[in-house]
Amino acid sequence: MKVRAPLTTDQALSRIIGQLPRGYRDAEEATDRSESYLRACGDPDRRERLCFDDAIALDIAFQAAGGEGSPLAEHFLLRVEMGQLARFAHRFGLLEKTEQVVRESGEASAALIRACQPGAGPLEQREAFRELVEAVEAMKPVIAALDPDNPIHAIDENEARAPP
Repeated sequence: MKVRAPLTTDQALSRIIGQLPRGYRDAEEATDRSESYLRACGDPDRRERLCFDDAIALDIAFQAAGGEGSPLAEHFLLRVEMGQLARFAHRFGLLEKTEQVVRESGEASAALIRACQPGAGPLEQREAFRELVEAVEAMKPVIAALDPDNPIHAIDENEARAPP
């Protein structure tokens, strides 16, 4: 028997099957699905996945068998919450990176102005060069985060629009 990772659909399904008095037989009756299909849905190495109607039927069967809670519904809600947290973390990280870009760009701008002043020499030019390189380095992660060709970091079009 495979070990089921915590906080997965597989673990929730395993919990349900374990609560049902006749295991997969009760699950088959609740969903009108075969045992082999249900086992495949509980196997992380297979591509079969439970549909919501089957998940609801299994949670109801779990409760009817004396189980507390709704393992699959709770799992799906947890996945939504985790997705929201990941999205928030991405946006918060982008804000921090943006602050760094603004700071470094300001320092680079000031150094460039000093390098253009009468009497400026190699020291001011080196300082401007160093500040520009730091600004570019600060910009690289923001460019990657905003890259529309990178689906991992793409910004939702609705979020990118200004409010009406």
